[in-house]
Amino acid sequence: MLFPRLTAKTLHRLAEVRIPECLPHRGNGSTLCATLLSALLIPSVPSPGAQQFLVTPTAVTSSSSATDFFAASNLINNSGLNPVPTLTNYQNARHGSASPSRAWATAAWGSDYFASGQPNPALTFTLPDLYQITHLVVWGFYYTSPNNSEARKFTLEFSTNGGRTWTGQADVTHRKTADESEAIPLDRKFQANAVRLTVTDNYYVFRGIGGERVGLGEVKFIGQPPPGPDPSVSLRPLVDFGSTSPGEPIPARTLTIENVGSQPLTIAPLAPVPPFVISGGPLEIPPGASLPLTIDLPPIPGCHLVTLKLATNDPARPIVPVNLMGAYDCLPNAPSQPGILPEEGTFVDPFEVTITSEDQGVIIYTTDGSIPTSGNGIPYTGSVTIDSSTQLRAAVVRAGSASRPQTRSYLRLTGGLETYTSPIPIAIIENFGGGTIPNKEWSFATQTSAGLQQLPRQPACLHLIDTDPESGRASITGLHDLTERVGIRVRGSFSSTWNPKPYSLETWDEYDADKSTTPLGLPGESDWILYYPHPLYDRQLIANTFSWELSRQTGRYGTRFRLVDTFINQDGGDLTPADRVGVYAFAEKVTRDDDRIEFEPLSEDGSTGGWLLSINRMDPIPVGGFPAENGALTPQFFHTAGPDRILQTPPNQLNREGDDDIPRQYNGFFNFENPDGYRINAAQRNVIESWFEEFEDVLYDDARWLDPVDGYRRYVDTRDFIDYFHLHNLAKQGDSMALSLFPWFSSRDRKLRIGPIWDYNLSAYWTDPTDELFYHNDRIWYPRFFEDPGFMREYIDRWYELRRGPFATPNLTGLVNQQARQFTSTLAIRQGISARAWSTELADMKTYLSTRTSWIDGQFFRPPTFSHPGGPVSAQFTLSIFNHTREAGTIFLTLDGSDPIDGGGTVYTDPISLNATAHVRARVRSTSGEWSALNEASYVTGTPPEPGDLVLSEIMYHPLGDPGAEFIEVLNINPVEALDLALIRFAAGVEFTFPVGATLAPDERIIVVRNLSAFGAVHGTAHNVAGEFQLDSALDNSGDRIILLDASGGVLLDFSYGDDPPWPESADGDGDSLILIDPLANPDHGVFSSWRSSTTADGNPGSDDRVTFSGDPVRDRDNDGIPALVEFLLGTPEIREDLISDFFTWNHTPGGETELLLAFSLATRSIDMPAIEFSHDLETWQEVTVEPTFDEHLTAGRARYRWLLPAPQPAQRYFRIRVAETVR
Repeated sequence: MLFPRLTAKTLHRLAEVRIPECLPHRGNGSTLCATLLSALLIPSVPSPGAQQFLVTPTAVTSSSSATDFFAASNLINNSGLNPVPTLTNYQNARHGSASPSRAWATAAWGSDYFASGQPNPALTFTLPDLYQITHLVVWGFYYTSPNNSEARKFTLEFSTNGGRTWTGQADVTHRKTADESEAIPLDRKFQANAVRLTVTDNYYVFRGIGGERVGLGEVKFIGQPPPGPDPSVSLRPLVDFGSTSPGEPIPARTLTIENVGSQPLTIAPLAPVPPFVISGGPLEIPPGASLPLTIDLPPIPGCHLVTLKLATNDPARPIVPVNLMGAYDCLPNAPSQPGILPEEGTFVDPFEVTITSEDQGVIIYTTDGSIPTSGNGIPYTGSVTIDSSTQLRAAVVRAGSASRPQTRSYLRLTGGLETYTSPIPIAIIENFGGGTIPNKEWSFATQTSAGLQQLPRQPACLHLIDTDPESGRASITGLHDLTERVGIRVRGSFSSTWNPKPYSLETWDEYDADKSTTPLGLPGESDWILYYPHPLYDRQLIANTFSWELSRQTGRYGTRFRLVDTFINQDGGDLTPADRVGVYAFAEKVTRDDDRIEFEPLSEDGSTGGWLLSINRMDPIPVGGFPAENGALTPQFFHTAGPDRILQTPPNQLNREGDDDIPRQYNGFFNFENPDGYRINAAQRNVIESWFEEFEDVLYDDARWLDPVDGYRRYVDTRDFIDYFHLHNLAKQGDSMALSLFPWFSSRDRKLRIGPIWDYNLSAYWTDPTDELFYHNDRIWYPRFFEDPGFMREYIDRWYELRRGPFATPNLTGLVNQQARQFTSTLAIRQGISARAWSTELADMKTYLSTRTSWIDGQFFRPPTFSHPGGPVSAQFTLSIFNHTREAGTIFLTLDGSDPIDGGGTVYTDPISLNATAHVRARVRSTSGEWSALNEASYVTGTPPEPGDLVLSEIMYHPLGDPGAEFIEVLNINPVEALDLALIRFAAGVEFTFPVGATLAPDERIIVVRNLSAFGAVHGTAHNVAGEFQLDSALDNSGDRIILLDASGGVLLDFSYGDDPPWPESADGDGDSLILIDPLANPDHGVFSSWRSSTTADGNPGSDDRVTFSGDPVRDRDNDGIPALVEFLLGTPEIREDLISDFFTWNHTPGGETELLLAFSLATRSIDMPAIEFSHDLETWQEVTVEPTFDEHLTAGRARYRWLLPAPQPAQRYFRIRVAETVR
């Protein structure tokens, strides 16, 4: 490669071939000495292949037997258990409801047993032999539903002499299981032939059901055979002192050592382990006994981690290492998450899992779902065998700190499930024996939901497996699209009584906090639902999902979803075909965010922001009971005064029959969704309720309500209410306009909207299609709206507009067919409906849609008919307009976008020739003076863009400040043609259709913005802006797919951008935008290497931010030894002294290669890709022939590239950068 004008810069002299102890820091070339860290492996008590028993005690005594309500003997006689449990089936055994013959319960004391002053009840169990106990197994306590008297916390003590003396102690917590079992693992093995179990807490909550007594259903243990003839050491090989501040005392720690063998055990430290001090040894421990070693940590500053080696006479473990850690006056950095391989998924045969860490510390793990800590984690000694469904969680701990946990979920398949495939994605919910998913137990006796208490979400794991693009099927052993920890519970009211049940789930991080995820390509969020299309209610199996998609096609927000073939395992054990529950819709939940219902959150004083409500049954009692987070003592809801302007229903009270308060139905209330009713403060609530009072004061005031400025339209988005009613009126769904409505208030235009379609599964699309022209129009504010002639005209015009688009009969029937094909007849049959019945339901649905839309068409004064539907036409195009309305009259039309009804139209007499792009609107005026509905279409006569004519030269998807400052810049790279942009549209990522009159000259740019005011506040008003994103759409901060279509629906651009490396991270909320590096080359928009960050904060809309070098390339005005052309390439000012090491660095790799890293600007014109040259003597130079690879994007339009030079390294080398201007 020849460079006609060369500027070179000599750089680093490299060290010898050996890898030095102190390596240059990758970021800036400076020397950084670091200790190479590794995880410590600590042996633990081996237990491979040990035989296990489910141990049923032979006797039990209760400390409270004199007053017990139900006898303790019921705990050990299998009473109420079905089937009789064994080691292999106890997880499936269910316990009957509590009664005098099949449960234990204390007497009742007050409302809260453990606040009554009664002694903690203790149960002493005699075992049939001597065992090494590893698990406590309990069945819960309930009557007809879960009861808070169920025991929650236990302290266990163990005896090897029948209860005469007690050694060892374990504190455990039991989750509420009602009729199901829970096997609670102990932190180690306890040798015992008797166990004393003391109950220290139950599940009492204020105003909950039960808690005045303590109860259990059955108790058993899992144990291993007693030890062999030798001494055997058992201890926890980790002692953690935590972190102690200067001047604070450091309490001593005890290392308890147990002899679980049958001969005396001797044990002693091999050597001192400073700074820790060991005392109390050597020890001789009798069989079955435990003795301590005392460990002290003197106040010596530092983060200490050492290994204590203990010598024993245990032939299996003559040397036992124990890790000691502690920090004094030391703030260690938290270790990074450990790595766990293989990745989570499904399996058939047992396999080994390895856990690794590059940081100093001890790897610990759990398999019971708990977060591993130095107190409960199992120290990692080597690969972990996985032979059953397991949730493995690992962390790295060191003195005073711990890493973030890492979780892997492995599901074992049996029963032939390993060959299962499906035509739709597969979803698996696994709670690892967690029992029945919580359900707040709605019933017909609780139609208002009064008195129902919400239950905590159950921890579980979600596995999603998408279909393979080649085969079109999902394999249960295939690559998992997403695996996450989730919190799950049953959702819905009436639908919660179905079987299978619908579910609500949150994707969780490692600490049970919400975690945004993008399952199966859906936009990122943490709140999701699993909707079950029950054939008894959603008779077509697609009524709800059809309604969601149709809503989206009208331009409203509609719930996005994927049909999933679903397995739910609630009873532990392997995943089998019996765990398949059917086809669900994995779908978005109605909530506030940038991709769903978008508004700024309501401020604490209520003065700014928006809000989201629901019209539904009242909220259940919160999980923790009352008082709620905001101090509320009852569910929070309200009504509005309605037409008579007299509020008969006080806040948080049921309404009375006959009142006109809104909502009027007895089980419908305005509930607070965002802010939540149990978090909303008094000021926020007052703002919301006062807004409705002001709105209704205007709406029901005959003198003001139709005022064009101050009337009711100032408060509501009438198009939104109209579209909602059309969707509802088409479906005739039983509960619509009564329940599951979501009114919300926009923070942008300060108007009320009625919210998304939801729960359209009750008699939708199958009642009489030719009655009730305005179905349920007597609900909420619609009676008044329809009294407005303008609203009615807008409603009718919109009906025919929808009929020309998404409500067109071919589109409606096509959508039914499309969703039926996704569902498939095979899966429909497995859902509980015969192939013939399902085919009939689908045919009836299509007949219903065709009949109802045609019937509604005939109820209004139809619009005139156009000879062409609109779009691109030739320059000689002629449009004819016909009166096919069956009403005599005159056609009036306009070509400037105005409405003929306003008096500006001309009479149509003959076909009209359109020589320029025009938007035609026409109506018929009858001989009686009545106006028809409106017909309108745009006709594009200019040069339309073709693929390769337009690029998206800049994308601001995540602004630093106001999210409304998002924008997309479109650039015409056609060198000769001005392009007519009319009717081209963004169909994904954002919604926007370019208006008639939008044109773009060669090399001209046009901008589409999310919010014009927000954009103008950042960039000013002197920009070519086509308009705002439509339908409240926005770019996804987590990456998005963008589709640009021409006026005929052909694809101009279709690509996805990302927010994580290798895409520029600084564009994700740090102020930069994405800018095409070379837009005129029409690059692949979906490749990260086509993009860079903007050179300035907030982006550079409307112009090209690339710069061209001028002047003498070898001058050095700041005398820093870097010539001007090199500084230009590096993106640094010519008058600021720089260090070349800030841009160019080197590293030795463990494999002996030399890694060169150069950061430079991509926002330069007429500069070739820089080259690197090397020399051994500073005289003869050779170009590095290795091709550079991209390393990472940086801010301000810069990037770093990497050259990797092979080993061996010479004794010394010099490098320089060669920079050349492009030959024109």
